[in-house]
Amino acid sequence: ALRRIEEARRSHSVFDAGVPFHTIDTQNRAVLGLVRENENEKFIGLYNFGGERCTVCTGETGLYTDLVTGEAADAGNVPLEPFGFRWLWKETPAHP
Repeated sequence: ALRRIEEARRSHSVFDAGVPFHTIDTQNRAVLGLVRENENEKFIGLYNFGGERCTVCTGETGLYTDLVTGEAADAGNVPLEPFGFRWLWKETPAHP
């Protein structure tokens, strides 16, 4: 998993140092949600600091790619393992 994370950080401009980020309300005190977005990409990082499995509603719609597993993921309802995390990414169309 660490290699995939390192590769994701190198491959996607949304991880550049100057890209702003903000937190999102995950409705779960044990889960931290971070969003990074630029003109081409959107990233949602979800981090479960609790010892129980949970599902997080992010308020997002559509499919994202899980950067760790490479699988498609529904960003609206994201399952998290105890002490687990998910890195969700999608391309965003350029706005004219």
